[in-house]
Amino acid sequence: MLKLDALNQLKQLKSDIKASRDLQFGRVKGTGQKFGFVSLESGRDVFLPPDEMLKVLPGDRIEVEIKKDDKNKTFAKVERLIESNNKLFFGKYVSKGAAHFAEADFDGTSRWIFIPPNKRGKAKVGDLLQCKLVQHPIKNGKPQAHILDNLGNEKDAGIEWTYSLKKHGIKEAWSEKSEQDLKTLTEDLVAKLCAEREDFSQHAFFTIDGERTTDMDDALCIEENSDGWKLLVAIADPEALVKHAPVLEKEALQRGASLYAPNKVVSMLPEEVSANLASLVEGKTRLAKVFTIQVSKDGDVALEKISLGSVTSAQKLSYTQASDDALDGVNENVRPQVIALKGLAEALLEKRKSTANVQPSRSDFFIELNADQKIEAIHPRTSVAAHAWVEECMLAVNRCAAQYFAENAKSALYISHSGVRADRLESLSTVLNEKLPELKEFSLANLDGFVSIFRALQADDEREYLRQLMLRQLDRTGFSLEKAPHFALGFDAYTTISSPLRKANDYLLHRLLTSLIESNVGDSLTTKDLESIEEKQDAIRKSVFDIEQSLKCEYMTRQSGEFDAEVVRVFTTGMQVRVLDNGIEGVIATRDIEGKCSFNQDLMQLKTSKGEFTLAQKLKVSLKRVDWSKKQIQFSLA
Repeated sequence: MLKLDALNQLKQLKSDIKASRDLQFGRVKGTGQKFGFVSLESGRDVFLPPDEMLKVLPGDRIEVEIKKDDKNKTFAKVERLIESNNKLFFGKYVSKGAAHFAEADFDGTSRWIFIPPNKRGKAKVGDLLQCKLVQHPIKNGKPQAHILDNLGNEKDAGIEWTYSLKKHGIKEAWSEKSEQDLKTLTEDLVAKLCAEREDFSQHAFFTIDGERTTDMDDALCIEENSDGWKLLVAIADPEALVKHAPVLEKEALQRGASLYAPNKVVSMLPEEVSANLASLVEGKTRLAKVFTIQVSKDGDVALEKISLGSVTSAQKLSYTQASDDALDGVNENVRPQVIALKGLAEALLEKRKSTANVQPSRSDFFIELNADQKIEAIHPRTSVAAHAWVEECMLAVNRCAAQYFAENAKSALYISHSGVRADRLESLSTVLNEKLPELKEFSLANLDGFVSIFRALQADDEREYLRQLMLRQLDRTGFSLEKAPHFALGFDAYTTISSPLRKANDYLLHRLLTSLIESNVGDSLTTKDLESIEEKQDAIRKSVFDIEQSLKCEYMTRQSGEFDAEVVRVFTTGMQVRVLDNGIEGVIATRDIEGKCSFNQDLMQLKTSKGEFTLAQKLKVSLKRVDWSKKQIQFSLA
């Protein structure tokens, strides 16, 4: 046996060896390739070679040793697994010879995971599965799983919806307790609550929405005066009603938002609430928060008051109907307001053009499905003047709400945007200073400088490339509990309160607003509120993307010929392009481009022996293949 002092010396030696190694913690990021990265807690991403990536799964928290290879390049070697969030996963049943696997559908990559013979049940190749990971690959790189649920075959009609909703934890049905709670919400209760509020029935409010829209969040009433316009915006107030059904309210907030996908809507609130009892339905008296705003002829906005009110919509107009100069079929009390709305909206827009950022409209499309729930056609979505008119009014009311919360609430849910990503700020500034030295006095790091540069890039078509370069390096929008600027819009504060039937953050702000108006004391919103909503809404975005991308992949397998496209992103391994006629996006890999390619990250350009590829460049492409494991459409240059 070793003596005690020898044991202590051995322990100390092991401790000294470990201390001399560069050990760090981080999370695994997939790339869609055999290699990956680990995002260290220090904020740095380090390369995970294929052999190391075999030991882990995307999202795993691991300890790694940072090392150098024989070419002095940094890489990470997996030391140990700290935690894995991949105990349950989704994927497709595949086989290779006698071996059967689940092709796991992880964010960022796919992975074949072995399913033992006695755990396969009646699953067939092509079935979509929910599985349980029973053996992590950390020890030998050979994970194993059991099948928990077979969701159907990949060729089944509507399987895209079934699979994606299940994968992202989105429930369509309401719990039995919520269904019982819903029965307490009636027209009589709405009438009782409306009678306790300020009556706006003397005002001829009207709504402008899609022809088939039933969940109407907002209604307008416009009065011209010597200073410009008195704008009354009524926002539906579901919170005032649904708080009387607390079980239902809790479940609605857990949903986070309504999901809108082709031929599928999963509402945040039950249809009886969102399309009837709380919707600003024509001819019915409904609960609303009414913002009274004075808009000057120069487009300046001043909030006069916010009222807990009851309103009656005199008429529901479609966007097309409101935009038609003839205004056929428009109520005589509404007609002059629609005419006034045009002048009001133009004043608001001109003001934003001179003081903030106005993003140019981008082509949008809608998907038409056939009887098999696959894409029949993709059509351009027509935008008419009334879309922009309503948008200006909603921007105005949301800005007023943000300012009100900043002045009256300890915390609120603001929508913030920090401008250019921190890791790209210096290089983009250098590029802009070289290309446009007259803008050197402005800094991308502050709101005023960002707005000045953005507007300068929009002023000249020859600067379109630089504008695209700037757009591709912007940070994501997010929530903030404190007042924070929104660089992309050019506002010093912004939030959204205009969609409480569809978004949990708007609903919570209505709760806060009620508290401030009634008692001058606002319920404190917390980081937990913010994180919960972000998580749910992120799941909804991913679910919609998965549904649409699966449909688009199948659709493209039925297409042929060449397509006109434009470059929307450029990266080391290739470029992302968008087909102009239908908005479908795919990638062109550098390995499919003739000649050697070099990537300039600062300019987001690929240089080849055939020429340069840059943002917004027009190309002709043809379909190369669809990679179903990544739900990725791959093009080649035509």
